[in-house]
Amino acid sequence: MIIVRILGGLGNQMFQYAAGRSLALRHGAPLKLDLRWMRRYSLHRLLLTQLPVLKDEPDWIERWAHTGFPFQRHPPYPLFRLLSRVWPRVHMERSLAFDERFNRLGPDHFLFGYFQSPRYFAGHEDAIREDFQYPLNPDRFDKAILDRAMDPDAVAVQFRRGDYVTDRSNCENIGICPAEYYLRAARFARERIGAPRLRCRSAPASASDCSREFSSVRSRPSASPRSFRN
Repeated sequence: MIIVRILGGLGNQMFQYAAGRSLALRHGAPLKLDLRWMRRYSLHRLLLTQLPVLKDEPDWIERWAHTGFPFQRHPPYPLFRLLSRVWPRVHMERSLAFDERFNRLGPDHFLFGYFQSPRYFAGHEDAIREDFQYPLNPDRFDKAILDRAMDPDAVAVQFRRGDYVTDRSNCENIGICPAEYYLRAARFARERIGAPRLRCRSAPASASDCSREFSSVRSRPSASPRSFRN
């Protein structure tokens, strides 16, 4: 059985699920999600289990006997790092770069990390994309917003602020991207699209902020007060 620890915002939750799902598919093993960390996590909500493929699963947590993991509750993070070195069935990623050890894991492991690389689920992309399908109800969305999202020249731009600014640990250890990062990305899109429509999201900001940031790129920023809610 593969168990993966879930923690963070929706993007992190999706990467963690994808890594666990890929390893489970590789070995034909069942997959369980350890949601206990999310119960004590205040920055983001658990959204992963709203996906149809996961919503009807009643029991995510299994006992730890099969992994040899010695705790029924999660230990402090430094102790967990130490345990990952001496417990062969506990895999903890060493950095945010792809960890080659992942390819050598067997069918009975506990995964602890963020796994932010497509290499963790290489070969199983189609299955994971299918898992992440979410049926849209057009009645719940502004049709104009949906139409703009379907524009073939649309490029989504997320100005990541939120907890990267307000949370001291995230601010010190991760930080935010400088303006030049977004300008390079916009120029990259322009080279391939010609005149991309940049759909900007951020918080707290305004449509004029977005237009001003990208004025030198000659793209077509499009934003509204509603679109800037992070």
